[in-house]
Amino acid sequence: MDMPTTVEELEQFIDARIENHKAERSTPAVRGFKRELEQWLSQLPSSDRNANRSAVYAVIKTQIGLKSIQSLKDEQTPEARELFEQYKQLFH
Repeated sequence: MDMPTTVEELEQFIDARIENHKAERSTPAVRGFKRELEQWLSQLPSSDRNANRSAVYAVIKTQIGLKSIQSLKDEQTPEARELFEQYKQLFH
């Protein structure tokens, strides 16, 4: 898109950016999954949390084919949860 040159074009540009930002926000299912992950991480020693978060995210991104964990969708959360459960089994 060219740079907006009128007030109307600027308003349309801003509205489009806001709509895109809203679309990028995570859903309740994705937030619930991330909350479960954070609860599990909170039980680990603080020195291990970041490494384990990164490892779980790397496994999920690789297996599901995500560029970023932020792009996780509702329909992908069951697979992400299963991968997370498998990762946790490494510690038992």
